[in-house]
Formats: sequence, structure tokens, C-alpha cells
Amino acid sequence: MKFRIKNTKTTINIIGYYQIVGGIVGIISAVMALFRWTNAINGPLLLIYLFAFFLFAFSIQSGNLILQKNRQKKGIIYSMILQGLQIVLIAVGGNKYEFYSGIQTGT
Repeated sequence: MKFRIKNTKTTINIIGYYQIVGGIVGIISAVMALFRWTNAINGPLLLIYLFAFFLFAFSIQSGNLILQKNRQKKGIIYSMILQGLQIVLIAVGGNKYEFYSGIQTGT
């Protein structure tokens, strides 16, 4: 069984909505983590959370640009940058950086 979306407009719209929903879910998750797991916010922790909020806001913006007909190319470039950032995994000591815009499965 092959699942393929043949309509390019539909594919572009799905990617745009995926970026927007993924960014919103990411911001909500980051806010929940910030309030649940932190007793005191220090400088490095605040910097990490601001970076996370920036990435998720960037995801929302790229999805928004994809859905605009006259700025679609720029949105697709931003989306490709975000997809590239999701490949990177950095682990040092007990801290790990992973960025997922959308849904993460597995461990």
C-alpha cells in the first residue's frame, strides 16, 4: 500500500499547519516544564528556555509564512532550517539537547 499526497498545495498546507501546531505544542510543553521542574531560575537556565522559546516561535513563523502564498518560498527555507536543527543532538554530562517541532516518538 502506497500513501502519497499528489496535490502539492495540500502537501504545503499540511507542512505549514504542522509547523504551527508543533511550535504551539512546544511552547506549551516548555512553559509546563519551566513551572514544574524548576525551583529557582538562574541565568543559564533562563538562556536555555529563551532559546527553546525562540526555536518554537521560529517554527510558528515558518508555518505562517508557508501558508501565505506570496511568502511561501521563505517559509519553506525556514522549515528546512528547522528540520536541520532537529537532526542535532548534543549530550554533555547529565544534560541533553534535543529539538523536536511536532511529535517525538521513542525515547
